[in-house]
Amino acid sequence: MTLSEELQWRGFVNQTTFKDLKDLDDTQRTFYHGFDASAPSQTVGNLAGLMFDKVFMRHGYKAVLLAGGATSLIGDPGGKDSERVLQNEDTIASNVKNAEEQIKRVLSGQEFTLVNNLDWTRDMKVLDFLRDVGKHFSMTPLIQRDYISRLLIKN
Repeated sequence: MTLSEELQWRGFVNQTTFKDLKDLDDTQRTFYHGFDASAPSQTVGNLAGLMFDKVFMRHGYKAVLLAGGATSLIGDPGGKDSERVLQNEDTIASNVKNAEEQIKRVLSGQEFTLVNNLDWTRDMKVLDFLRDVGKHFSMTPLIQRDYISRLLIKN
């Protein structure tokens, strides 16, 4: 069974940016999948995503799995009406370790790269970030998001 056939057979295809899903069969690519580390354990939703990843890996795709060690330290509302509870770095580090152990068990026998975004953002300075990265993004689309504008109005 090809990758495109397996994805369809498993019901993993709903929307795609590919004109022809069979393009997935022709070129083995590298994909990225990030996971949140704001809880001590991954969820059933994370398991579904990892099963999706496993299909791609079996078909020769390279996986880069990213622990959100840095992003989990931020109170990202993620489209919700309130921010997540901020946790200290030790708690997030423990959550990342737990998640990595769970992911390694689920993906046992598969080859993948596991990274943590805290490793390359920990020593970043705000001014360096704004100068090097922030200048490439407009605040307008962010502020226009309903949940962001509601939070700005609240505060």
